[in-house]
Amino acid sequence: MGLKTQTNTMTRQQIILLLLISWVCGLAAMIWLIRRAILLQRVRDRVFASDEPPEPNVGDERGGFLSRWLFVSGFRSRYALPMFLGLSIAGLACGVLTLFLIESSGVVRQMIQLLDVIPGHVGEVFMPMAYLAPWFVAWMFAAAPALVVRAARQRRVTQVEQDLPITLDLLSTLAQAGLGFDQSLDRILAAQRAERPLTQEFRVFQYDLLAGRPRVEALRRMARRIEVPWFSIFVSALVQAEQIGSGLAEVLRAQAH
Repeated sequence: MGLKTQTNTMTRQQIILLLLISWVCGLAAMIWLIRRAILLQRVRDRVFASDEPPEPNVGDERGGFLSRWLFVSGFRSRYALPMFLGLSIAGLACGVLTLFLIESSGVVRQMIQLLDVIPGHVGEVFMPMAYLAPWFVAWMFAAAPALVVRAARQRRVTQVEQDLPITLDLLSTLAQAGLGFDQSLDRILAAQRAERPLTQEFRVFQYDLLAGRPRVEALRRMARRIEVPWFSIFVSALVQAEQIGSGLAEVLRAQAH
């Protein structure tokens, strides 16, 4: 009986060791592929570099749901989707391995035994938590990349909503002073921090105009890139003013209010 128990223990340890080795090898291969893709992109950027300032990398604003979600969250590299999927798979593997280790270690059984000896059947209230704790840990590992993207999206929306009122107020003031929309936008962007999402999107809007896109199309593309309700209302007002030929000063004043 003791020999059989020892054999089962050795088999379990071998399985755990094999799982650990497989997970480490898979994670190392994924990291190597990501680093290789980043290095290749840097080499291409240096080879095809020019004296002109490069247009910001805005990625593909259309596509599937996952690509779109990554795009509006600010992850716009061409490798964003493969990296997200790779990290999600690695997190899932890590979660499954953690679940297996917890179940094999007997921690859950010990917790249940401790809860069972609590007088008054109080431990029965916490029994479901003891059973679900390993699964919750596994879910946290698997959902970590999605939680990071979700936090980035919320942070981006918050920054846009913080910067939009002051930007509209400045646009309205400069328009009343007699400046056109493009000149007003240049002055405002020069005074704002370049890393803010709204500033970056207005810069891309200017690149679209320089590339020859119609103003209405450039405005709609900017609204799709940001995808914030209040900003979409502002863009709709600008598009309507552009189409009917009304004065932008009145529209900007109304939007600022």
